[in-house]
Amino acid sequence: MLPQNEQEAQALYLRLQEVEATLTRIEQDIQTTQKKSAQTRAEIARVQEERQALKKDVLPILRSRYTVRPLNVWLKLLFLSDWQTRLYTEDMFQYILKRHQHKITIFLEKEKQMQALLQEELSELDKLSTLRATKDSERSKLKTVIEAWEAHLATQKDPAAYEQAMERFYRDWQTHAEPALNILLNRLNAAYIDMPGTFQDKVKINLNGAQFTLSDQELTEYLRAYDPIFQGVDVAFIDHAIQITIDLDPVLAETRAPLQNDSQKAGSPQIVSLHGHYERAEGKLGFIIDEMLYGDLLLPPEVVRKLEAQYQLGIDPSAIHPRLSISNFDMRDGLLTLWFTFQL
Repeated sequence: MLPQNEQEAQALYLRLQEVEATLTRIEQDIQTTQKKSAQTRAEIARVQEERQALKKDVLPILRSRYTVRPLNVWLKLLFLSDWQTRLYTEDMFQYILKRHQHKITIFLEKEKQMQALLQEELSELDKLSTLRATKDSERSKLKTVIEAWEAHLATQKDPAAYEQAMERFYRDWQTHAEPALNILLNRLNAAYIDMPGTFQDKVKINLNGAQFTLSDQELTEYLRAYDPIFQGVDVAFIDHAIQITIDLDPVLAETRAPLQNDSQKAGSPQIVSLHGHYERAEGKLGFIIDEMLYGDLLLPPEVVRKLEAQYQLGIDPSAIHPRLSISNFDMRDGLLTLWFTFQL
């Protein structure tokens, strides 16, 4: 299905860019894992060779001790000068055997561990190969849609003007917008890390644990006071969802990188909107970005997931107390309520 407008086309181009970047990372991971598996195979071969060599050393001792020449051994012991020497010789004999057996056991255990490691590496290679095939198929489909879109544009009145606009968009995204988003989310991440300690006085402790309630207006005021770039921020707690709208202009002013993209009107604010929800895991709240808009541009999932992985916008209660853990939460009517338990 062809894009319906310029914003949808831009999202397709960004998605293709991220898919190609992912494929590059997958290829690097495959090469790294292949090198590791080759090294593991070489190590297994070395351990097996050493174990076999040790077996060859111990076989004559075992043979003379337990099979073909036991009588000769005991005759030699009988003709030694005294029983103390005889017993000492037998002890040394046993010591040598046990020492070799211990070494063989160590080699067997190491070989077992290396075989398990090799299986993990081969399994990882299979997963990477499957992921590469999936992403390669996705890239082919995106290219097909983009080529059809570009062919459609060629029939329009001024395709050259559109190509120039897309070139400007790419340039602006790579040199201005993406770096600005990284700065913005990095500061937002820092603000969220410091937030629990700031609101310690809002924690109500009781016999069952503790409770914390924060309004979206309080969070908005906190962010605006935390960093000048959040002067245009607005947070809204909707039923089980959160929306953060941020004016990107302060970040762009700080980096001295005004956007040149024609899709943004001159003099209008550059707005970034994050729509997401919280999920509780391991006593913490993680922030999942469901949708992210840059102006009118809906960023593709690949871009959002990459940004989400880099910057954690959740809530960690250990900043309030190291033994606090989030047991439950609720978000509605502009209020976020957390319930804590103390870990013994």
